[in-house]
Amino acid sequence: MRDTLVLNASFEPLSTVTLNRAVVLVLQDKAVVEQSHPELRVRAATMELPMPRVIRLCRYVRVPFRRHAPWSRRGCWPGTSTGARTAGSARRPWTTYCRGLRAAGTPG
Repeated sequence: MRDTLVLNASFEPLSTVTLNRAVVLVLQDKAVVEQSHPELRVRAATMELPMPRVIRLCRYVRVPFRRHAPWSRRGCWPGTSTGARTAGSARRPWTTYCRGLRAAGTPG
């Protein structure tokens, strides 16, 4: 199956969908074909549609995202991902280390 790029109403890329899903969105008037394949067409008994490569949604879809990763014990723990501590950090407990990171403004 061919994949079709889906753009938001503001022309931001959202994801890719299958050709079948792209045709359904266009037929339901939820999307508009922005770019189609030059020679290929999707044919039905009563209509013919260009095969979409890129479609744009008619309505804007808000995409939530986080600016920073959430604070966690694992993210604050000094050392490697297994929790091994470095020689210099043995003097400070992990809570002090986290407070120092938060005060410095570095992401965890």
